[in-house]
Amino acid sequence: MTRGGLIDPDQWLLPGSAMRLDRFGNIAGPQMVQLLSRVKAFGEAGYAMNVTAKSAKRAKRLRTVKGKSGTTVFIGRTAHDHRARALFLKLGGREVAPLLVFVSRRPHYQARFHFQQLAVGFARKRFPAEMMRALKESIERA
Repeated sequence: MTRGGLIDPDQWLLPGSAMRLDRFGNIAGPQMVQLLSRVKAFGEAGYAMNVTAKSAKRAKRLRTVKGKSGTTVFIGRTAHDHRARALFLKLGGREVAPLLVFVSRRPHYQARFHFQQLAVGFARKRFPAEMMRALKESIERA
């Protein structure tokens, strides 16, 4: 989106309330490809194969593309500096919902599950007994 001139290099993307996330909290790859193709953020190969000639003409004028499913996606900008603030999904009438929100501060994520610490603790606790059991079984088989 930066290369396509839709957002500034110092902006970051966060999923909005209308964005479907997978079970890990990530945006699915095909969904992101679809969004990028709708706002012409791809190079020639990406948007040319995904957007019809009619919608590409409209997108060029409005940066708004109506997909095959009938949904409209557009970039919302501020009035005073014309900086992109979000990628919106038009729901009907004047109702919209954010798909991607553009922020100026880098997102900060915290670990929810301290996998490394738990794995090392589990190994320290269980390894001696498991090693002795495996050694005992090995000797009995020999």
